[in-house]
Amino acid sequence: MSRRSAVAALVAGLLAAGGASAERVFVSAADGEQGHGWLFGSAGGGELACWVALPLHVAEIDETGEARPVVFETVGGVGGETGDPIPVAGVAGAMEAAGGVADLAFAPVAAGPRPEDCRSRLGLPAFTYETVLRAVPDLAVFNLLPKSYGPFEATVVSGRSESAGGGLLKLAARDPADGVRHIAKGISGAVAEVRYAAGIHLFAMILEATPEDPPLALALRFDRIRAAFEVVERGGSTGGVVQAGAGIPFRIDGFEGKVEPGGEGPTVLARAGGCWRVSPPDGGAVARLTITVEPAGGAIRGLTLVQSPDCDPVPRKVRIEQRSRSDAGWTMAAECLTSAAPGARPACLLDLRGSRQLRLSIPGPGAIGLSALVVE
Repeated sequence: MSRRSAVAALVAGLLAAGGASAERVFVSAADGEQGHGWLFGSAGGGELACWVALPLHVAEIDETGEARPVVFETVGGVGGETGDPIPVAGVAGAMEAAGGVADLAFAPVAAGPRPEDCRSRLGLPAFTYETVLRAVPDLAVFNLLPKSYGPFEATVVSGRSESAGGGLLKLAARDPADGVRHIAKGISGAVAEVRYAAGIHLFAMILEATPEDPPLALALRFDRIRAAFEVVERGGSTGGVVQAGAGIPFRIDGFEGKVEPGGEGPTVLARAGGCWRVSPPDGGAVARLTITVEPAGGAIRGLTLVQSPDCDPVPRKVRIEQRSRSDAGWTMAAECLTSAAPGARPACLLDLRGSRQLRLSIPGPGAIGLSALVVE
């Protein structure tokens, strides 16, 4: 196979893998910063949980340096939100495991893909990297930024004797025009993948674009990222955050829609008192929210989707569908309206027994403001 054919096959495989497991994510931070992250699963804490690995600076608030939760979207269009990111510099031994790199954090998923759907792990074993690097590998990177969306080919230009224990690499786009288009602000957190042993594997995460001409990307090897996460996890940090909320507890399994950069995520619905503003996805007419409810008493009699007047004064229609298993088809359960405040009885009446996944569809146009969700 020619080099050009091999790279084309790698990019095609990257596209196919991303669509199937939705592991690359587009990140929107609390201060409006946009970037990338990697969604993965781990059972090291005893239970399977979803996490997002990302450069720390993407989640930091510029004025304070505090790391805040981020909203993310998978390649498949499923939206979610993380809990507080855990910087490697804040866990003894984690930054050292990352080769001294501080610009790395791990955020537990608070709302979004279910733990069983987080199938990705964290890349090749350490001893394999030297073999791959000696071959001067072709890499594929997918840029999720709306204005420069798409894959590009890259190669390693330095890093065999780099600092950080060889963990830092410099990557260049194979086509200089791609470098100008893609290696710029917002590419932080994007992942380079490599074809090795008949499979496509994680190789490195981009931490920043350098100001060189043509631009280069400084990236951290995934064996260092995995080593750092293992230290974080051993320190007692866990993912799998479950929404509490008033009434019956629920878990937010994801949403379909667009959140304004810097806007609050859907977990505000469990906390109440905020305003989650979400618009239908591009080309769509409705925004959707999917939750899982496990009633202790065995019954779900209804729910109220609250729009406080200062969040959105226009009542919205709500279509509720339900299913008993995540692999079952959806069936209609109710149609109702949002409410300005919780009332004596649910605004949307239901009569469901046992655990259920509920999908709430709210039509646009424009941004929809929601401030709380109460399940009874």
